[in-house]
Amino acid sequence: MMEKEQTNRVMLLYSKIKGLHREKAELKRLKRALKATNEINRLLRSERTELNLMENTCKIIVNTAKYRMCWIGFCKITDAHEKIIVPMAFYGYEDGYIDTTKIRWDDTERSHGPTGTAVKTGKPSICRNMLKDKKYVPWRDEAIKRGYASSIALPLIIEGQVIGAFNIHAVEPNAFDKEEVSLLLELADDLSYGISNIRTLCKKMEYEKELLEMNIALGRKVHEETQKRRKQEHLLIHQSKMASVGELISAISHQWKQPLNGLSLTIQDMKDAFRYNELTEEGINKVIHDAMDSIEFMADTVDTFREFLKPSKIKLEFSVRNAVEEIISIFFNLFKSSNIMITVKSDDLHEAYRVYGYPNEFKQVILNIISNSKDAILNRRKSGLM
Repeated sequence: MMEKEQTNRVMLLYSKIKGLHREKAELKRLKRALKATNEINRLLRSERTELNLMENTCKIIVNTAKYRMCWIGFCKITDAHEKIIVPMAFYGYEDGYIDTTKIRWDDTERSHGPTGTAVKTGKPSICRNMLKDKKYVPWRDEAIKRGYASSIALPLIIEGQVIGAFNIHAVEPNAFDKEEVSLLLELADDLSYGISNIRTLCKKMEYEKELLEMNIALGRKVHEETQKRRKQEHLLIHQSKMASVGELISAISHQWKQPLNGLSLTIQDMKDAFRYNELTEEGINKVIHDAMDSIEFMADTVDTFREFLKPSKIKLEFSVRNAVEEIISIFFNLFKSSNIMITVKSDDLHEAYRVYGYPNEFKQVILNIISNSKDAILNRRKSGLM
């Protein structure tokens, strides 16, 4: 009787010691998991790429939480409409295991393990003992070879949609107690949030890049169009100047016609006077005086036209009326020869109109306007409309 009681006491003491060891081991795992969670939270604030975030998260789970292996997989529907899990990152003792998993998330045999179940249900799924769990049969042999005994799969959820699973493998059975599962689930939620933030940031950066490219393209297009317009403007200005030159040549021919005729008559008279011995010093002086007057008049005409064609280099304040009257005075004879009279009418208020700009360019514009008007009048005359 006493031996039996003693045996019972030993068994009870052994049970308590075993329980204490188990609680101590669970506490160690929980502390490691908590430390890993803190490290991953710091990682979430620093990582800027999705792949680096997942790889470093797996590394922390293995190195800090002391699990055998960790991997992350995303859901995918293939072109053949197969629902598969695509491994994206892993760390730990893997030795080709992930290539052998071929996990799915449909209703086939390879979708009933922890990963497929977590993806389909949106809830954590645990394989507490791979040797006994019938749902783990498709992966059992390969898992046992690598020292895996239990695993947990936690869904990664973004905006209510499961995008994949966060998988952790341990070397001992029943490695995941209630408190640890709760902690790991929070970690998976944080990881999902981090992935979502990075994707949002990437979309924003991509949008900003597209916007920048659009702005650059628009700027380039505006520059090209501006250059085209400038070329067109320069062409129009050149054509306008050529038209002005044509008008000037006509005006010069009209301005010079009378003095040239006078010079011709003077030379002819001088020749006749010499022939009839009527040439005197007084007559020669008069011929020279008349010839010099004609030459001076023609020189002044050339200077006037040269000044008109010279581009204004600086902006000046000038009178609008004076500029218009100057143009009309230069081309008066040309318009008169076509029986066209131009008059300038303005009240006293307009006398004071002054503008700030380029005088010669303004005069050329006025010349183009009145030249076009002259052409229109002549065309209407030919058509019998005037």
